[in-house]
Amino acid sequence: MIKGNPVLERWLNRLIENETLPESSAPKSAMSAINNLIDLEYISKKPVKNGIIFEILDRNELLKWTERIIRISKSDNSTLDRGAAALRYRSSKKSSKTYPKVEIKFIVQSENIPMEFTQFQNQVGTMNYYYEQGKSIIQGEVVLIENLESFLKADKLFPKHDIAVYYRGNIAESLILHLTDSNCNILFFPDYDPVGIQNYCRVKDALGKKVNLFIPENLNEIFESSSFQIIEKQKNRKLLSELTKRKVPEEVIPIIKLIQKHHAGAEQELLHNYFLD
Repeated sequence: MIKGNPVLERWLNRLIENETLPESSAPKSAMSAINNLIDLEYISKKPVKNGIIFEILDRNELLKWTERIIRISKSDNSTLDRGAAALRYRSSKKSSKTYPKVEIKFIVQSENIPMEFTQFQNQVGTMNYYYEQGKSIIQGEVVLIENLESFLKADKLFPKHDIAVYYRGNIAESLILHLTDSNCNILFFPDYDPVGIQNYCRVKDALGKKVNLFIPENLNEIFESSSFQIIEKQKNRKLLSELTKRKVPEEVIPIIKLIQKHHAGAEQELLHNYFLD
């Protein structure tokens, strides 16, 4: 793995300035890069009377290599794209740059979705939408769904909406920021447990009136039949404690009380019959 660093940079500058350096001068942390330069035939090891030295074989190529590796080492690791990663690490898979994406499903019945989108979806199912700053295709009436089974049934569960957006676990901050910039109203459909409620609070804090929580009329009955014992998990106990100590939207207070009462959460799949009756 070739990686630029100050130690390697200093050693290369000394070699370029002096033309040769003793083998003992090579830093251990730079040996991978130095061996690579030998393989490239930019430098070589040469036996001399008093031991072994490094000497330059191709000065021009060594200068180019040095400038490139130093330039890459000074670049921002958080935005190192695949090309730069291939130069630095000899593997594009070492790239640290990420491309925010979200899995979306256009609701078939919606009249607000361009025909080409719905036709495409009918052929391939759902789609991963990779986004950057700029115009968003997440528009109109949007339902944000935590679980895959509910997401795949979004056409039946939420026929009056335009787009279903799938997330899992802790909702990504990049998705929240993207939704903030999108021209949409959001119905939030989580699991009714500490993680789901915490996610809703995060989105509500960021989007305000643009987002509302879906609360089924029979949620009390759902909790009565739930066997999802979330209180057994330390993470859930901690999140529940945090929720009870912070100011939360009024609509989640009854749900927090249900979680405390039943020592359980309600997974959204339990609500499918409620939707489809």
